[in-house]
Amino acid sequence: MKRIIVLLLVITLGGCTKDFLSVKSDKKLVIPSTLKDFRALMDRTETMNEALPHLAHLSADDYYLSKEVYDGLTDIIERNTYIWNKDIYEGSLDIVWSNSYQQIFYANNVLDGLEVLASKQDEAYYLKGTALFFRAFGYFNLSQIYCDTYTVGAENAGLGLPLRLKSDINEKVGRSTVGQTYAQMEKDLKDAIELLPTTVSVKTRPSKYAALALLARLYLIMGRYGECLALCQSILPNFKLIDYTKVNTSVAYPMTQFNDEVIFHSTMAYYSYKDSKALVDTTIMKAFTDDDLRLKAFFAPRGENAAFIGNYSGSLSLFNGLAIDEVYFMAMECLTRTNKLDEAKSLYQTFMASRLRDHRIVVLKESITQAELLNIVLLERRKSLLYRGLRFSDIRRLNRNEKAEITMTKVLGDRKIAIKPNSPNYILPIPDNVIDLSGIAQNLRE
Repeated sequence: MKRIIVLLLVITLGGCTKDFLSVKSDKKLVIPSTLKDFRALMDRTETMNEALPHLAHLSADDYYLSKEVYDGLTDIIERNTYIWNKDIYEGSLDIVWSNSYQQIFYANNVLDGLEVLASKQDEAYYLKGTALFFRAFGYFNLSQIYCDTYTVGAENAGLGLPLRLKSDINEKVGRSTVGQTYAQMEKDLKDAIELLPTTVSVKTRPSKYAALALLARLYLIMGRYGECLALCQSILPNFKLIDYTKVNTSVAYPMTQFNDEVIFHSTMAYYSYKDSKALVDTTIMKAFTDDDLRLKAFFAPRGENAAFIGNYSGSLSLFNGLAIDEVYFMAMECLTRTNKLDEAKSLYQTFMASRLRDHRIVVLKESITQAELLNIVLLERRKSLLYRGLRFSDIRRLNRNEKAEITMTKVLGDRKIAIKPNSPNYILPIPDNVIDLSGIAQNLRE
């Protein structure tokens, strides 16, 4: 483990341009030691705000590639991940693991430095909360692709992540269990909630509401619906939904960066799925009604198909941060699962009115069952949260804990490739170079 962390240290520190990361004349690195240093480290958006669940997006079914486009892909990892191959790397280096641990390394440096500094200033408390949030965010994104699916009511003793909680590069850390990984994320977020401010100057910094939303996301996966709902209800009054009747759909990317719905801003790394050649799943397109304003806000015609343009980044970059629309759907799902159907219906109608022409109120039958409403909520969740990197995680939890029996299929010419529910291929392999350097256990594939 020491060798990989030394390599990570070189990668992490070598590309920085901040004063505290510059090289002295004696070639020794300056260690961040002041609140200004720590803030600069946490504000390094190219590292901290590019969360990397793009392998999850590549593995999911929000988009598809034609055979011609697929055959033209030059990135080995993208080609293999798209069709769930057993070996997705073929010796190539991947950035997901190293970049996420780079975020965690930065966070640990700040946490260790603050402990030494022992400042009582508000900024010190905010920075500690920020570092805890980013550490949890890094582990969350890793856990959704490199760990087994969390099983509600089980021991969750399967292989989790190496939990690095200190910046000491000599510390040897093996893989924890899935249960331990989730417990650490929960602890970090609970601590962050107590430290972070309710408002931030820019949405690339996490607020208390960002930590609440990420913890709610964690509880949803863990089946802790009452706790998830309580967190969502504490967030909802503090953010407003976008009125889609006022969205300018004449521009290339109708959704603006840092819009009213964004709680915390983060994007995914670039891959061809962000290109116009990556087409939206046609079955999802057909699920939108004619008066749904998202049809123009989210999709741009590509012949008989469409490309996705509804990124909350306001650009080609895919948004995968936290936003109030996701909080609405977590609350709706939890209300439905706890049989509070009238409240769930009311929240659903409020949300949909913001998306439909003339703010139409969707009428749901009085006698709707819990199962029927849950299906409606889950379908609308999928439509509303397209291209956020959440679909793969949703399929994993629904197949494992709800026995949803979702089978994804990708078609390349005459070839059909399927991934069955709860397949080992829902857990991606750890990069080969990480296994070689650290000696940790590899995930099984078929």
